[in-house]
Amino acid sequence: MLQRHFWRKQRRDELRLAAINEFNRMTSEFLASFTHAPKGYKPTPEWFAAYNAVGGRIAALFPRRASPACWEIGEMIEAPNLVTVEDFSRTRNMALPSLYEEVIPMK
Repeated sequence: MLQRHFWRKQRRDELRLAAINEFNRMTSEFLASFTHAPKGYKPTPEWFAAYNAVGGRIAALFPRRASPACWEIGEMIEAPNLVTVEDFSRTRNMALPSLYEEVIPMK
């Protein structure tokens, strides 16, 4: 029973780390495209579908209190005309440590 408990925790942490890495990759991809695109940039429908899948995994694997910045990122992506590169980067850089903290306590 104890072995199963630790196996489940390890597996959950692996899934969480994979979701964080994908979130980081997707937001970095958005940032790179947004930085070099003309005003009014909107990601492709394929990108949105992939990002929504990542968002679903984060919603399922992390408590909402873990990172309000993740949800703020989603809002920024939906209204890129109202976002600056600096705001997006700052918000993403607040989200990542709070997600990692759920898996790997840093204190």
